Amino acid sequence: MRSPHHQFRIALAGLFAALAFVLGRMPRPPGVECVTFSVFVAGYVGGAFVGGVCGAILTILQITFGGGANIILATAQLVGFSTAGAAGHWVAGRPPSFGVLGLTGVALTVWYELLVNLALIPGSGLSAYQIFAAGALFSLAHILNNAVVFEVGRYLLFALERHPAFAAFRRSCALEAGAGLKPV
Repeated sequence: MRSPHHQFRIALAGLFAALAFVLGRMPRPPGVECVTFSVFVAGYVGGAFVGGVCGAILTILQITFGGGANIILATAQLVGFSTAGAAGHWVAGRPPSFGVLGLTGVALTVWYELLVNLALIPGSGLSAYQIFAAGALFSLAHILNNAVVFEVGRYLLFALERHPAFAAFRRSCALEAGAGLKPV
């Protein structure tokens, strides 16, 4: 049987996935999204496992309630979001200096866009060039949006790090064997 801490981490991943899913469905200006950053924060708060599972749960939610997707596209989204979630662990305990988090958002979004655009090729009947050319403006807007969201989101991470309850939570998680969290 899994430890209560393991069950807590899965529940935490589910909560972050629900938050990301709802943020993705809220009215917002065109081209603005906070879904990737929400998954990233899941990894920041709970570690690579929580971030990765959050990305997987989010993908399942999007496929279930978003009209479905073919298996290739669903796999690309799952890998992209799970990578973004696990990457949150990379900066945990040390919010990066100005620009670093924005560049992290750019790298994660380029990775996601590459995966999703490649996944569209088999079922579309179009060449890779046609797929990438058709999605270039959207991809560029998505990449720039996430650069800004991740950089502005840096202040949320600073606030989390300074909050006493968050520091206590991270210490208790780091004491658990196999928690995958860095001690603060």
